[in-house]
Amino acid sequence: MVSGTTSLDLWPLDQRPQKVVRVRNVDEWLEAVAAGRGVGLSAASTGLMYTHPQIVYRYLDDTPPVPITLVWRLGEENPLVSEFVATAKALQQAQRLDLPLAPDTSGSPALQPVES
Repeated sequence: MVSGTTSLDLWPLDQRPQKVVRVRNVDEWLEAVAAGRGVGLSAASTGLMYTHPQIVYRYLDDTPPVPITLVWRLGEENPLVSEFVATAKALQQAQRLDLPLAPDTSGSPALQPVES
C-alpha cells in the first residue's frame, strides 16, 4: 500500500510491488488492510493510536529506528518549551556517546550519566 510519505521510490526499480493500493490517510489504510487488500509496515505508535477489530499489529525485530523530529513554534518564549528542547538535545548527545542514563532526582530536568 502506498500512502502519506510512502512511495514506490522506497523500493529499488527491480523490486517494486507489482500491485499498489493507494490510500490517502491512516483510516483508509486500516480499512484497506482489514478488507484484505494488502499489508503494511508502520511505526509502533500507529498501533497505539489506531485500533481496528480486524487488524493485528506485531513488533518486528532487527528493523531500523524510525526517525522523529521535535517541533516547536519559531520564536517560542515559554521557558517550559526551552527546557524540553534542552532536555531532548541532552538526551540526543548522551545517546550519541552511548551513555547510560539515570533519572535526575535533584529536581533538575538535566540528564545524568549512570555512575559505574
